[in-house]
Amino acid sequence: SEFGPQLHEHNGAYRTGWCQDKACEQQLKQYQASTRCLLEEKTLTHCFNCDKPSVTDVIVAKSY
Repeated sequence: SEFGPQLHEHNGAYRTGWCQDKACEQQLKQYQASTRCLLEEKTLTHCFNCDKPSVTDVIVAKSY
């Protein structure tokens, strides 16, 4: 609930966890953002959008 509005307002690139569910990735579009790259090192435990465990860490940034 905080991640999307913060991304939309402040821009930037963020490292976050992702469960790899396409529905969660689709939620980024409402904030004009998308996943940019999958990271090899996994440090975060939960998806940025849901309560599922994170499968991978990703970089998320606004799309221009």
